[in-house]
Amino acid sequence: MYKLKSEKKNITILISNYFAVCGGAEKQISMLAENLSTLGYDVTIITRNKNKTDELFYVNNSKVFSIYVGESKLNKYIYTFKSIKFLLKGEHQQAIIASQYGSNSIIACLYSIFHKTNVIVRGSGREIEIINNSMIKKLFFRILSRKINYIVAINERLGNIIGMALNNRDLDKIKYISNATKLENKADIYNNKNVVCVSRIEPIKGIDILLEVWALLEKRNYNIPLVIVGDGSQIKYLKDKYKFLNTVSWEGKSSNVNQYLDEARILISTSRYEGISNSILEAMSKGVPVIATNNHGNKELIKNNVTGVLTSFEIEEIFNEVIKLYNDFEKLSYIQNNSIEYIKKERNVEDMINKYIEIIEG
Repeated sequence: MYKLKSEKKNITILISNYFAVCGGAEKQISMLAENLSTLGYDVTIITRNKNKTDELFYVNNSKVFSIYVGESKLNKYIYTFKSIKFLLKGEHQQAIIASQYGSNSIIACLYSIFHKTNVIVRGSGREIEIINNSMIKKLFFRILSRKINYIVAINERLGNIIGMALNNRDLDKIKYISNATKLENKADIYNNKNVVCVSRIEPIKGIDILLEVWALLEKRNYNIPLVIVGDGSQIKYLKDKYKFLNTVSWEGKSSNVNQYLDEARILISTSRYEGISNSILEAMSKGVPVIATNNHGNKELIKNNVTGVLTSFEIEEIFNEVIKLYNDFEKLSYIQNNSIEYIKKERNVEDMINKYIEIIEG
C-alpha cells in the first residue's frame, strides 16, 4: 500500500531524454511520474528535443515541457536557461527530481537558490564512476551536493562510489531506491522459440560478444533464433559485419518491448556494464528466464541457476549456457517461477514509490 502524502505537492522531474525515448532510465522515470500523478501529485517533466520548437504536452497525466536545444555546443546552456525560466514563471515546486548528475542537477540546485525546494538527484553508476575518477568533476560534485537534499543510489555498490565522491561526508543524503517493475502476463516459454536481446547497440552493451556467440552456434549447426531489439551507434557496423548470420533478426528501436518478450523463451544480456538492467527486470516480470554476463548490476538481480544464469564474458561459456538452457524445460520452468517471485518480493513498484514519497515528503 502506498503511503499517503500530507498535502498536494508540485513536483518537477528533469531528464535529458524522455518521450518517446524508451531506455531504462526513461522507463523508471515514467513509472515514477505516472504513479505520483495517480496519487494526486502535480508532476511536470522537463526534457530536451531537437525538433526545432519547444513543446508542451501531457503523458499519463504528467505535463511534459520539451525544450528545443539545437545541435550546437551551447545546447546544455540553452537547456539550463530555458528550464530555469520555465520553473521560475510557474508555481512553486516543493520537490525537484533530477535524473543525472550534470545539467539536470545544476538546474535543480539553481532553482533552490530562488525558492526553497527538496532537491533529489538520481544518476547512473557509469556517471558517478566518471565523476569519481576526475578531481575537477569530483570537486564540482561536492560543491553541488551542498544544495542537494538526497542522492538516490540504485544499489549498495553505487552508494559506496557516491560516498567516495562525497569524500565520505553527508552520507545521510544517500538513499537506496532500486529500479523496479510491475508484474506482467507470464510468457509461454514452452512454445516460444526466440532468444531475445533488448539493448542499446553500443560498445558497453557487448552486442559484439553476443553476435560472436551466435556465429559459433551457426558454425556448429544450432538453429536458435536471436531477436535483437534496440538502436545505437554500432548498429550499422554490426549488422554489416555479421550479415552472414541467418538466425539473427534486427528489430530496431521499439516502445513496446513486451511484444518481443511475449515471444521469448530466453532473454540474453552480454553487457560489459550494467547498473540495474531494465530489460532484465522486464523479462523476469514475465517469467522469461535470463542468461546474463556476470557484471556488478546483473549479479545483484540474478542468483545463478535460481533466478537466471550468470556467465563470464567468454564466448565458449556463453555458447554452452545457451545450448544447455534452451531445451531444458524443467530448468526453464524453475527459473521462470523464481523470477516472478523475486519481482513480487524484491522489485515491486509500490515499494519504489513509497521510498520516493518518503524523501519527497522529507
